[in-house]
Order: sequence, then C-alpha cells, then structure tokens
Amino acid sequence: MRQSSAPPLAAPAVRQRTIIVSAVVVAHAAVVAMMLSAEVRVDQPPQPHVIRLQIAPFAGPQARQSSPPPMRPSLADAQQSRPQMKPAQSQPVQSQMQATPSTTPATPSEPVGRAAAPSITNNTAVYEDRQPTIDASFLGNQPPVYPVIARRRGEQGTVILRVLITPDGRASDVELVRGSGSAHLDRSAIETIRQWRFVPAIKGGRPAAAWYEWRWEFRLEG
Repeated sequence: MRQSSAPPLAAPAVRQRTIIVSAVVVAHAAVVAMMLSAEVRVDQPPQPHVIRLQIAPFAGPQARQSSPPPMRPSLADAQQSRPQMKPAQSQPVQSQMQATPSTTPATPSEPVGRAAAPSITNNTAVYEDRQPTIDASFLGNQPPVYPVIARRRGEQGTVILRVLITPDGRASDVELVRGSGSAHLDRSAIETIRQWRFVPAIKGGRPAAAWYEWRWEFRLEG
C-alpha cells in the first residue's frame, strides 16, 4: 500500500516566497519610517533680525505770531507832512554859445605841386640833423674871466660871437657880431671861446662843421 507525501520541492518554494514577502514588508516599513521622520523633523526657520526704529514726534509748523497790520496814515496826516513846494523862479540862462575869437593863426596850406617825399627803403638808416650845442658840465668848459682892469673901471656888457664849430667839436673861426663896449671884455670872451669844446653838428648821420652863435653877459655884482 502506497503512502502519500508532498513533493520534495514544495518546502523550498514556500520558504523563498516568505523571505521575499518579508523583505518587501521591511522595505515598506523603512520607507514609511523615513517619511514619518521627515514630516516630524521640520527645520525651524531663522528668526528675523528685528531693528527697532524710534520715530520722533513730528513738529508741525509753528504758528506765526500774528502781527497787527501796519497803520496807514490818514489823508489829513499825509497832507500835513507833505512839504510845500515853492514855485521855482525862472532865471534867465546865459547862452554859452558865444563866439570866441580864435587866437590860433591860420596855417597856410601846402602847395599843390609839392613833390612827394622820397620813400625810405629797408636797411636804410634815418639820421636827424642837429646844430652844435654846448654841455659845460660834461665838457668841462670854464666861463670867461672878468678882467681886473674892466672890473676896476666898472665895465660890463654882453658879447655876441659867431663861431665855426669843426666836426671834432673845436672853435675854428670866431667873429665878433656885437661887442660889449669894452675891448677887455670882448678879448676875454674870444680867448675863452677858442678853448671851449662843443658837441658838433650832425648832418646825414655824421659830424659836420657848422656855425654857432654864442653870447656872454659880463655883469658886476653889487
């Protein structure tokens, strides 16, 4: 008589299925635990930094002190304070448009046919002519000597000489234009002028000989 028995492979299959189901359950339990811990653990938000501001009380515009309106002067006061205007006396105004005689002599007009002055080209020196002069303080010229005999006799007067000045400033020729009335005084003037030195005349930019009129007054003092 045969005995019935389960197939030999049934027990391992059941055991393998049990292991799989257990693993799935454990996995689900782990997932559920993680989700619950995530919901329970909530990060607290950072507390904001509070800044306290004190607001000063608003000062409103101060009320302007009411000032009494300026008093307007009355018409009577204005009439009393107004200065009385005196009528201006008309005075005759002298006319300043009087004709004054002209003291300036009339200048003769230049002739029409006057030749034009030659033009001065470049690199051409322009010289100014001048007459001989005397510089006593610079040239060391001594005044004429008053003769003793003329002084004793009380002789005095003015001597006028005409002198030819050379280009080197010396007196070349001396002519007596007018005497003083005393031969002693005239001779002293002529001898003195021959020793003097002059600033020669300038003509064309160069020293030149020229005549020079010289006078000297002999006068006794006292």
